[in-house]
Amino acid sequence: MIITEINGGLGNQMFQYACGRALAHKNKERLYIDTQSLINAKTTAEFTARPYELGIFNIQAEEMSPVLRSRFFSKAIPLKVLYKWILHYKIYTEPAFYFNKEIFEMKGNIFLRGYWQTEKYFKAAENIIRKEFAFEKKKNEKTLAL
Repeated sequence: MIITEINGGLGNQMFQYACGRALAHKNKERLYIDTQSLINAKTTAEFTARPYELGIFNIQAEEMSPVLRSRFFSKAIPLKVLYKWILHYKIYTEPAFYFNKEIFEMKGNIFLRGYWQTEKYFKAAENIIRKEFAFEKKKNEKTLAL
C-alpha cells in the first residue's frame, strides 16, 4: 500500500497525488492519501492554510487519516509514528527539490512526504494521471447555477 501526504495548494496536491499514483501503479498497490497536515493547518502571518482540493477530480485514492483516527487511534498519535512503528511503513521524504530516481526502487508499504515537482516522477503513468485529473462528470448545485 502507498500513502502520500497531501498538503499545500491545488498544484502541490496534484504533484503529490501524481507521484503516489504512479508509484502505486508501478508496484500494483492501492493508493491512499493522508490529509492530516491540511486538517491540522492554521493560517498565520507566514503561512496560509489550504483546504483539500483534489475532490474536484476523478482521482483513484481513498483518504487515510480520518479512517485511522476515528476507528483505531486517538488524535494524539502522530501519523508518522503510526505509519513507521505500528504499521511498518517505509517513510520516504523527498531529499531535495530535484528528481531522485531512488523512489522507483521502493517496494512494499510506503509513506511519501514531499512535493515531487517534476513530471519525471509520474511520466510513466501519464495517461492514467491525465484521466484522473479530469473533472468529475456529476454537477453540484453551484456548478448547475453557474
